[in-house]
Amino acid sequence: MGRPVEWFSDVFDLVFPDMTVREANDVWKEQLETKDKEIKKKDKDDKEKDKDDKEKDNDNKEKDKDNKEKDKDNKKEDKDIKDEGKDNEKIEEPNAERKEEEKQEVRVENQ
Repeated sequence: MGRPVEWFSDVFDLVFPDMTVREANDVWKEQLETKDKEIKKKDKDDKEKDKDDKEKDNDNKEKDKDNKEKDKDNKKEDKDIKDEGKDNEKIEEPNAERKEEEKQEVRVENQ
């Protein structure tokens, strides 16, 4: 059972014959406002979460940077310790030679 219409207002009058435009506009007003508030709250919460995530990312980047610096310092310390060990070996070698010389001197004296 169709009826020809020329404008949307004709459809409105056919579907809602006992309702004014104002009443129709207010039917869903409360539900739509509640939904808008929920959406705004979710958007606000999402923005706060994004801000927190960015701060955590920045903190992690700083920690990574600090850890890289510590690793670099530790590698330098390890290298310095190795180099120091090599220097000590060089120092010990002459001591070993001196000890050998002293042994030979003692042998010569004992003969």
